[in-house]
Amino acid sequence: MWNVKRIRPEALGPFDYDNENYTKGLWVAEGWTSFYDNLILRRCGILTDEEYYEFLAVELNDIMRFEGRFHQSVEESSYDTWTRFYRKDENYNNTQISYYTKGALVAMMLNLEIIKSTDCGKSLDDALRMLLEDYKKDSSKGYSDMRVKEVAETVCGKNLDDFWNKYIRGTEDLPVNEYLDSAGLKLVNEIETDSIIPDFEVKLLEGKLMITKIHAGTFAYESGLNFNDEIIAIDGIRMNEELLNNFFKGKKKGDKVKFLVSRKGLTEEIISELLHPLPKYKIEALENKTSAQEKVLLKWLADEIN
Repeated sequence: MWNVKRIRPEALGPFDYDNENYTKGLWVAEGWTSFYDNLILRRCGILTDEEYYEFLAVELNDIMRFEGRFHQSVEESSYDTWTRFYRKDENYNNTQISYYTKGALVAMMLNLEIIKSTDCGKSLDDALRMLLEDYKKDSSKGYSDMRVKEVAETVCGKNLDDFWNKYIRGTEDLPVNEYLDSAGLKLVNEIETDSIIPDFEVKLLEGKLMITKIHAGTFAYESGLNFNDEIIAIDGIRMNEELLNNFFKGKKKGDKVKFLVSRKGLTEEIISELLHPLPKYKIEALENKTSAQEKVLLKWLADEIN
């Protein structure tokens, strides 16, 4: 099958490469593709389980660490691809998500939902096969948003209104750990809870240490530091990139530090009360998986049951 070319949202066909095409279905077209790219490598034996989990964790962190997931649904991200996704600004992670990465996470959850609901009899693979059969019946037509839901419900054997409303049309936080647990896996925060790291991005521009990105929910964001602020000093110490990376070692939550910044040509002192850093997740296997969890994991990674 050829996803996005044969199996495609109806808005993309007949193909028009001269004009922007708007569809809410890119989370399927690109998100499902992103889900399968590394999964296929795992099924072929090119990736080990652990290597596959590492790739999956990258996608998880791209979504689950940032506030944008609460402000834009995966359908909205799909539709806004021309007006927002390809016109990203410094505030992107705070207000938007990628239909590629969140689409892949939703595909993972939907895959596990189908596997669990059918006692490992079916998976998302079967939904793709049904969409391919639609193409064979009429190659001129793409799928509608409702058709994807109908296919998923047919394969899953149950109503998926709640799933769609929360995780596809809505912005409810993805219960990734709950779904991973069904396959004997878990999310682990790699960041030590007592450690403090600067959860903002900087770049040396013309000899100035400039803030290039601030993430909502961090001490930098909460204290009022802004994109394009020049960091001159912290607690009276003149800063460079190396000093900045080392400055927060030994600091703890609740400590206060004083930033001296230059903003639009004016210097300003900003007091920051340090917070725990944003989480950084990795995926690990549970030590004692049940036979049911082993069965689900095998269906996911190998699409077979011994």
